[in-house]
Amino acid sequence: MRDFYGEPIGRISNQYITVEYLMNGGPHIPRVMFNGSEENLFAETPGFEMETRFGVYHFRGGHRFCHAPEHPQRSYIPDNDGLSLEMQPNGVDLVGHIETGTGMQKSMSIRLASDQALVTVTHRLKNCNPWEVETAAWGISMMPLGGSAFLPLKNDGGMSGFLTFSYSKRSDPRLKILDDFVVINAAAAQPPLKIGFLNAQGWMAYLKNDVLFIKRFNPEVGQIHPDQNSNTEMYVEDKCIELESLAALVRLQPEQTVEHVEQWQWISGVCRKRTLADTAGWISAVVEVSKPEA
Repeated sequence: MRDFYGEPIGRISNQYITVEYLMNGGPHIPRVMFNGSEENLFAETPGFEMETRFGVYHFRGGHRFCHAPEHPQRSYIPDNDGLSLEMQPNGVDLVGHIETGTGMQKSMSIRLASDQALVTVTHRLKNCNPWEVETAAWGISMMPLGGSAFLPLKNDGGMSGFLTFSYSKRSDPRLKILDDFVVINAAAAQPPLKIGFLNAQGWMAYLKNDVLFIKRFNPEVGQIHPDQNSNTEMYVEDKCIELESLAALVRLQPEQTVEHVEQWQWISGVCRKRTLADTAGWISAVVEVSKPEA
C-alpha cells in the first residue's frame, strides 16, 4: 500500500487522473496526479506543523478543509485519526471525527468525472454542539511554487473590499494588479503575502509550466463572508501557494450542516501568452469554455 509520509492512503482514478486521500486522518487530499506520472499536482509539505493546545496540527500539503474565521483554537485542530470512509461508485465519502475544542465535524465527498480531469469536492461542516455556532466553510488547496495564480477582478465594484493582510505589502513584487485580474507569482520570499476580496466570478486558477489548474465555487456575492467579506484568498510563502475559497458566514444550529462545493479541473499543454495581461485574458476564456455542464 502506498502512503503519504507514513500515513496510509486510498486512491480513486478515472482515465485521466488519480486522487489520493488519507484513510485515517483528515478529511484530507494530499495528492492528485495525471495517470502515468508520479508528480503531485498539489504541494507536499512534510514537517510543516503547528503546536496547539490540543496537540500538533500537520498541514501536510494537498487540500485541507477548515472553518473560518481563522483562529488557532478553531482552525487548526489536530486531525490525525478518527476518520471513517465509504466508497461510492465514482468516488469516496470521508467523515472526520468531532473536533475536540470546537464540537464541529468536517466531511468531504470526492467525486470524479468520467470524461475529463475534473474533481468535485463537497465540504460539509456539522455543528455537533448544543449551541449555535457562527462559522464558514473554508477550502484550502496548497500548490507547489514555481507558477502564477490568477484571480478575476471583474466584480462591478472594482477594487472594493480588496484586503491585504497585515503582514503583506501591496508593493510586494510577487503581486501584480491588472485592470481585470490579480496575479501572484508563486515564488519563495519573506514575509509571506496574502490577499483577499469578494470574487463575483467564482473561480481562481494556477498556471505552472504547461498545466492549468482551475478551482470553481459558488461566489454567494449577496452574503457576508469572513475577512472583511472575502470569498477568495491567496497566500504564498516559502513552502507553497494556497488557493482558498470561503463560503458565506452562517449561524449553524445544533446538528445542522452546511455545504461548500468546489470543482477542480486540470488542463495540460498550456502555453503562456506574450504578456501577463494576455495570459490572464486567455485563462479567463479557457475557464468559460471549459466550464462543466450543470
